[in-house]
Amino acid sequence: MICPRCRADEVLAVLRRPHTWTDASGDRVRGVREIVLCARCDADDPLVIFFAVRGTATKETAAELAGHLRRWIDRTQPDEFDAWYRGEV
Repeated sequence: MICPRCRADEVLAVLRRPHTWTDASGDRVRGVREIVLCARCDADDPLVIFFAVRGTATKETAAELAGHLRRWIDRTQPDEFDAWYRGEV
């Protein structure tokens, strides 16, 4: 996948989150927003650093990777995500 920000072929992960917006006629539209983790754009992110240092995940590093993934997911608009599932947006 190509990074939509820098156009490099360095996407490490893609998160698809619910997203709601209002269209031109004022109707609420529910959809999905893709959030990418790019090795170039997000070079200082702990998840990118994990892959730069470790190269890949193993049984021994799975818990560390899971922690980095959870923090990355939590930074991607969790309030809208929860409201979407409750049907509020």
